Amino acid sequence: MEIKIALLLHFYQPWWQYQSVLERIVNECYRPILNILKNVNGFCFSVNANYALFELLEKAGFDDVICGFKTAAKLGKIELLGSTAYHPIMPLIPDFLQRASLEKDALLKQKYFGIEKNCNGVYLPEMAFSQKAISLLKSMGYNWTIIDDEQFDFEYGYAPHDHIISLDDFKIFFRSRLWSNRISFFEIPTFEKLWERMKYEIPIWTQNKPLYIILAMDAETFGHHSKDKNNIQDILIPMIAKLRRDNIIISFEELMNKFPVKIISHICDGSWSTTKNDLRHNCAFPLWNYNKHHKDLWKLANIAFDCSTLSHYYDQLLDDYDPSQSNLLNDCMKIATSCHWWWLAKEQGNWDPEFAKFGARLAFEIIKKFGNHEKIEKAEKLFKKIESLKKD
Repeated sequence: MEIKIALLLHFYQPWWQYQSVLERIVNECYRPILNILKNVNGFCFSVNANYALFELLEKAGFDDVICGFKTAAKLGKIELLGSTAYHPIMPLIPDFLQRASLEKDALLKQKYFGIEKNCNGVYLPEMAFSQKAISLLKSMGYNWTIIDDEQFDFEYGYAPHDHIISLDDFKIFFRSRLWSNRISFFEIPTFEKLWERMKYEIPIWTQNKPLYIILAMDAETFGHHSKDKNNIQDILIPMIAKLRRDNIIISFEELMNKFPVKIISHICDGSWSTTKNDLRHNCAFPLWNYNKHHKDLWKLANIAFDCSTLSHYYDQLLDDYDPSQSNLLNDCMKIATSCHWWWLAKEQGNWDPEFAKFGARLAFEIIKKFGNHEKIEKAEKLFKKIESLKKD
């Protein structure tokens, strides 16, 4: 089996995360993973980590974790992608806020932590992709991203594995939902069993032709989400050791040069969670834009984004940005955090409106400060509806 594997770990916590929870995540997940990097030379895996996380780590005094990322990126042990400052669903927010989210992530990570991306790829939160974003991404120097293979399979009937997809002169890699979820959902307890299953199933699928597979998941899958399964020791460490030893692990930048390119003209919108059934019903982002609670929060957020002709002040706000101070752009980026809507996805089993209220309260404060009477009155009705939601 002639195979290359790209492994992406997504490190992220929302800006309001409780310090006690963050401390557990750091000790159970981040430090153990960074310790793996300390003990090896050369490339290990690809990483997304946004400004919101580093801001939290600094406030909590976890300077060693920040330094671990910085050192690993500088030494080329990780391929560090570009990101967004506060993890929004990019296709669902205004254009100016999309650009600000990308610009501020790069600027602030470099300015305050000396951390810079070391590749030309960008990670889109929740792998929420829309073809309309490509021109923006290209204008900022990015030339590739990773999305889930379900939407491509829905449209084209297969998952790319022996060629690289190019859309509007922009490369797109596809996460294997099958193999990534087998790890993320703890279906296979050890890397040894995972590898045996791959060696058996993949040649049947590819007829023994050279291929690549992309594994992408939350970093918190290891250690924090699986405290009783010890999957850092049982899966991650032996996986990295095996893939490095056999020259299987590969960065995305290297992967682009290993396989031929196929040009396509369209990919439908979608995310890591979007199913074919969702796409049949024209619902590209079901965890963030599906039910009446989602809609109410989007209405409230969009009133806040519209207030005080925010886009008019965009350039000035970029120049004057100070993360220690509250300002319109900073607050609007925080409102747009995807977690606020994720916790309102009741039909999908994600229901804790208390977390959504962090975004709703910030939105309402902006509207009260900058909105006219009509906007304040409309926003107050929406805000009260969201505030009245209770966890079952």
